[in-house]
Amino acid sequence: MYSIAVKIEGIESRRRSAAVLHVVIGFFLIFSAANYYRFNNFKNVLPVALILLIASVSLFYGFFRRRMDLSAHYNYWLRLVQLISFTVLGFLTLSTGRANDYIGVFVFAALCIVLMFSEKRIFTDTSVYFIDEGIKIPGYYRDHLVNWKDISELIV
Repeated sequence: MYSIAVKIEGIESRRRSAAVLHVVIGFFLIFSAANYYRFNNFKNVLPVALILLIASVSLFYGFFRRRMDLSAHYNYWLRLVQLISFTVLGFLTLSTGRANDYIGVFVFAALCIVLMFSEKRIFTDTSVYFIDEGIKIPGYYRDHLVNWKDISELIV
């Protein structure tokens, strides 16, 4: 099996936008946690403090990702922590009875799931693989296989 590194058009802009999404999610976590804390009459500070800590880590990572994590090694794990915090905050917000609040939090939890898997794919190195069955071409969400019988010419 041989491989050749390729550059997919538009993938660099998607990599740069990951930091912006961390900042947006961090601010939404702060606003949602503060909203829950206010509706809870300023009681039960521990879950709110943990969510605010995760939000501050998200903001820090979003602002300084290009300097400290060029390979985006921690991106997947931070998205997982954001997903957990949105899920916990969603179940906490259910007790307030305000549908707009908990639906918004659960929508952001679903967004974190989508971002977690799509960004994992975006931050992996893209290579074209020459295997026995054909050529594996990378795609945004899955690899495509072009069989050798479908190829008439190949120029590398």
